[in-house]
Amino acid sequence: MEKPFETYFGGKGSQGTYQAIINHIRPHQRFVEVFAGNATISRKMKRADENILIDLNPTVCERLVECMEGYKVVNQSGIEFLKNELINPSLLKTAYFIDPPYLMETRKSANQYEFELIPAEHEELLQVAVKLDNPNNDLLICTYPHDLYKDYLKGWFLYEYQSTTRGGLATEWLFMNYHESDITDLHDYTHLGGGHRERQLYRKKMKRWLENFGELPQLFQNQLLAELLKEHQIRREVMK
Repeated sequence: MEKPFETYFGGKGSQGTYQAIINHIRPHQRFVEVFAGNATISRKMKRADENILIDLNPTVCERLVECMEGYKVVNQSGIEFLKNELINPSLLKTAYFIDPPYLMETRKSANQYEFELIPAEHEELLQVAVKLDNPNNDLLICTYPHDLYKDYLKGWFLYEYQSTTRGGLATEWLFMNYHESDITDLHDYTHLGGGHRERQLYRKKMKRWLENFGELPQLFQNQLLAELLKEHQIRREVMK
């Protein structure tokens, strides 16, 4: 899928960044990327039944429409869209990935977006996000370390990771309204692994296991699949 923009300030396209985020996204039917920008997470992750991209910048939205066929693009303030979600909640299991412009005082770069958020708008965003916190909604919010987010999202799980930016390595926070231990299944396993080496190792193992599986007699393949599914179901029941 073509990237809307070759480079995008604050995007999540660097190696290790989008993988870390996608590896924390649980299965869902509806995916909403708020402050979409280059829509890296949507582009790198398996599609949901319904996919929505939100951005206030009309130029960004035009490029998203051109490049992201089959995705609904909404030219609207992320905060206003989320407020509407409170009024008209979806019945579908929804995952919201919210990646607002980071607070000015946390940035290494002087670059700015055409549409920024002032501190009061960051507070408003967080107030709405907290209200959206319910069993039908998975929320993931990205930010650079800042007490404003830590205070508002107290009780949410905080995952910290290193991201490669134009200014060098940066620590980023990913807040989730569910604990890491609650992630017993992923929406997309493509990027599984804690780093490049681990991801490569998993791919090699998977390829070898599939080759070995393909060499088994058909009836034995069927039996093995049945046993694996049974064991998988038992483990899922235990984890509930």
